[in-house]
Amino acid sequence: MKNFLSIKEKILHLRDSGKVYCDIIARNNQDIKKSLIEFCEKIGFSTNENLREIDKVIAIKIMRLILMKNLVYDSQIMTNEQANNLANDFCFLFEDNTKFFTNGNFEEKISGEFFLKSWKPMTKYMCDTGVFSINKKLVGCLWVEDED
Repeated sequence: MKNFLSIKEKILHLRDSGKVYCDIIARNNQDIKKSLIEFCEKIGFSTNENLREIDKVIAIKIMRLILMKNLVYDSQIMTNEQANNLANDFCFLFEDNTKFFTNGNFEEKISGEFFLKSWKPMTKYMCDTGVFSINKKLVGCLWVEDED
């Protein structure tokens, strides 16, 4: 957990816009859906059916995007390199058999720019999205909320 605390500290220091959720807890329930609901309730998110499963490559792209940019203003918060390193570091905390979930729909332009197209809110903020990660032992999230 020491490694997680170091990563969380860096994320909270560099992502100095909006509200950031960066948490990991031990998983109590064997059912993935129930584990996600319990975690959502613990951090104050709605527990509706807004999450969909994504693969690890997309999860890292989402984490990089939400760390690097303010989602409302599309303004730069940290460098691509910093965001990429932190997203990879967060994913490294989970084993290979991890499942990833998000509430957003993302697209990638021909230019390679990755962006949030739409989302189903999990909080009361204007814009919120991120990634939930879950494996046999842990459930966690890297999530941001941005306001106008």
